[in-house]
Amino acid sequence: LNNPVRVGDQIKLESTKAEGRYLHCSDADFGPLYAESSCHELNLSPTPSPLTVHLHYSPRCDPPTNVLRGGSVIRLFHRQLEAYLAAEGSIYKELPSQDVHLRVRPLDQDRPHSLRPSTSGITYWQVELEDNPISGDIIAWGRQVRLKHMTTRKYLSLVVTNLGSSFNGSQLEPKHQFTLTDSNYKTGHHESTFRLHPAVQHEGNIE
Repeated sequence: LNNPVRVGDQIKLESTKAEGRYLHCSDADFGPLYAESSCHELNLSPTPSPLTVHLHYSPRCDPPTNVLRGGSVIRLFHRQLEAYLAAEGSIYKELPSQDVHLRVRPLDQDRPHSLRPSTSGITYWQVELEDNPISGDIIAWGRQVRLKHMTTRKYLSLVVTNLGSSFNGSQLEPKHQFTLTDSNYKTGHHESTFRLHPAVQHEGNIE
């Protein structure tokens, strides 16, 4: 903790609404019944899915420092699945919503553009510190942050459903779902707040 998060680090995203539980990606893809059949579902689990931090910057400019700061624009990459954290509009049960998932980008030697990082706008996120969103301050491990989706300007959020009772009066088990929501920065508003943890433990500074 207190060491800076650096570009290329593998991170775990812990929800402050459900402490001790992390963003997790399912191994199975959505399947042929979905338009994006190769995408993977996001859920909440005690077992985290590590994501690698990729910083976005213009290649015409000098490369920035490799330390993550408030206001940095990043992509989060799942190495094992070769997939990026993404969000896009979808229609489910006749209501439009923002579907958050991991979009697979497999390497294909016959498609040269697949050998380069994704440039799709739906894979870009801006990191905001909870207390001072785009201050430019260095982000250290354990700091609470929000992830703003660049194309929708909404925030990665954890919502809880099934809080009522079933027809026989028994309590329904809460269901956690990742989506995009507006954020009002109220104290205790934890749906869109996450802590950054290292997926690989280091001694001393994080390189």
